[in-house]
Amino acid sequence: MQNLNHNYEGRLQTLESRLANTEQSTLANEKRGDLSQNMVQELLERLESKVLSLDQSVALMKGDVGKEKENVSRVEVNSIRASEEFKNMVQGVQSEFASRLEIRVTELVNRLLLEQEERMRSFEDIRYQLDVKEKMNTEKSKHEREEMRDRYAAMD
Repeated sequence: MQNLNHNYEGRLQTLESRLANTEQSTLANEKRGDLSQNMVQELLERLESKVLSLDQSVALMKGDVGKEKENVSRVEVNSIRASEEFKNMVQGVQSEFASRLEIRVTELVNRLLLEQEERMRSFEDIRYQLDVKEKMNTEKSKHEREEMRDRYAAMD
């Protein structure tokens, strides 16, 4: 009985360590997600600073004569278009990243739930086995008592 309890305690400790490892990997995945988001944010800030510097260059060119005004307006249109395209691209990347992260988190949660269900089933099986064994021991001791009574009765 003690070996069985010790065995089950060992199993519980193993399951607890698996759960702890799973939690650690979840935290590591969250950290990676945060790092990726920070990298995208830094890239966006760099691009915005470049767009700002481009806008400053455009403002300086406005002082030039007629042809220069046409060139400046073209540059502005191109920079706005590039900025919008980049913003759309960044938004697409962010939404794709968010959906992938959500899928991964959902998969992880589902896996954790399945593991918990398996542990609960194992626990219920163990409980059932212990109940059956206890009933068998009770029946056995009851049978032995009856057998001893029969022997004493036969001796009298």
